[in-house]
Amino acid sequence: DRVILRKGVPSDVSRTKLLLLTIFLGFMGAHYYYVGRKKMGLFFSIFFVVGLVNAALQYFVLPHNALFEIVALAALIWGVVILLWLIDIFKVALNKFKVPVSRDY
Repeated sequence: DRVILRKGVPSDVSRTKLLLLTIFLGFMGAHYYYVGRKKMGLFFSIFFVVGLVNAALQYFVLPHNALFEIVALAALIWGVVILLWLIDIFKVALNKFKVPVSRDY
């Protein structure tokens, strides 16, 4: 485990590609997969699917149904993920996004 998180983009990561992935696919965690942070990528991917299920439930289930509290909680969680995605866009654009690098870097 000789890996640390470092601000800035190392030479083997394209900053342009990272920014484009963050803007267009960041809500699904693509930018985390690109830099090797698979756990955070999985977090974003799972809650993206939760958001899709939430949208389907809100469309097909009336608010008076017993599932409304679950749908509202899923919407809150998806809102947090969207907020984190927007923050990541700014971090990548300002070169403040943390990327795992070897301690020998």
